[in-house]
Amino acid sequence: MSARTLGVFVDIDGVINALPDKGKGYETWEADTWRTGSVYMEEFHEEVALSWSTEVVERLLAIEAMPGTEMVWCTTWEHRAAEQFAPVVGLGADWRHVGPRRLMKDGRYDWWKANRVWEAREQYDRVLWMDDDIASWTNILTMHGWDDSDWLWIADERTCGITPQSRRGLDLEDFENINDWLTS
Repeated sequence: MSARTLGVFVDIDGVINALPDKGKGYETWEADTWRTGSVYMEEFHEEVALSWSTEVVERLLAIEAMPGTEMVWCTTWEHRAAEQFAPVVGLGADWRHVGPRRLMKDGRYDWWKANRVWEAREQYDRVLWMDDDIASWTNILTMHGWDDSDWLWIADERTCGITPQSRRGLDLEDFENINDWLTS
């Protein structure tokens, strides 16, 4: 590859859309940066409450502005991320999305998001993956006897997995870790 490329795979719920527990979780960013909204998911006949910090949006926009970067929705929201979520928060209306398809040929990771990120390593020089379920996934693999070497690729020089706490979403420490990895 002639230019260094970065693929950034972003989940919504628990990452951008904080899922505060009884009002706790908003201490992550200044109070005046928090916004709320909702999206009506017609196919599910359900209103989804949203809670996000403009600070998170601004920092993700700064990553997006880096040369050679492609932002990708990697979320169960699928096409609804760009169509319904993005207009509300002001982020990602033109990002493509990846969704569930087949497992790896050997059934290796057994989670569609991990599979899409693993496959992205063939397309990009570096891959940044933000999902609040990464730690749960690696814990489940470990409990089932998978060797750490099977999933340590999410924390090597080419791939960075960021796992925010669901109730807070991305926080300053997460962005510091991202910056450290991006500048390494």
